[in-house]
Amino acid sequence: MNWTAATAAFVCSVAAGFFAAAGRTRRSKTLGLLVLLLQRMKLELSFSRVTVPDMLSAMGTEQPFRLFGFLGVCKAALESGQTLCGAWRLAVDSVQNLLLPWEKAHLLQLAAVLGTTDLDGQKEAIEGTLQVLQTSLADAQSQQKSSVSLCRVCGLCTGCVLFIMIL
Repeated sequence: MNWTAATAAFVCSVAAGFFAAAGRTRRSKTLGLLVLLLQRMKLELSFSRVTVPDMLSAMGTEQPFRLFGFLGVCKAALESGQTLCGAWRLAVDSVQNLLLPWEKAHLLQLAAVLGTTDLDGQKEAIEGTLQVLQTSLADAQSQQKSSVSLCRVCGLCTGCVLFIMIL
């Protein structure tokens, strides 16, 4: 009986460590794709005259955005008749567990601006949000380098300690 409990504790601890490491990696990847999306939107607004909803729908079928959940939620909401502001808010809510509160606030402010201002106002809002997310991305990548292996090692060490204590 003790062997089963010890093994279960070990496996759960290791899994928790790897899950925490995966969360940090997902955050970095999500921020990277958000930065890429905003850079692309800024360029599209500068060089083509498509509306933002049409632009988002078109980008949702291209790489690397095809599998990006944020853009998928936004595109699906736009196709179901949501306004741009509402669709963007739903997309932000879909990744809110990977965002810090001020990152979420900037993205929600961008949602309000994208649906209500002129082209120059949209570009300015995208640029401001882009700067915030680029800073967050740099921080997340530096934290990821140090903390991913730390999370895995801590999970493994905790599992070993629990295994020994239970036996």
